[in-house]
Amino acid sequence: MSFEIVNITKTELQYAKSNGEVYGVIKRGGKTQCPVYVELGKERDYTPKVSDDPNTQYKFFSGCTVFYGKTEEDLAEGIYIMVSTNVSVKLCF
Repeated sequence: MSFEIVNITKTELQYAKSNGEVYGVIKRGGKTQCPVYVELGKERDYTPKVSDDPNTQYKFFSGCTVFYGKTEEDLAEGIYIMVSTNVSVKLCF
């Protein structure tokens, strides 16, 4: 199963629910970070994987729309470098 892993704050994770929204960061290649705005789809049960950090909290959503920006400021202004629809997203804090 393919999905985007989005790192968010603890507060964002607490309030993340079906058909909600979050701001976060997707890490690419270890150091490169891409800020994202996510319109969440339906929350699904998440079964932890062996590779998951036991100190990290997770939520999983399907049918999301992910807006990618160069900077957080671009996202706030509605300037996106890419938009992906019907994406599965794993939120992490």
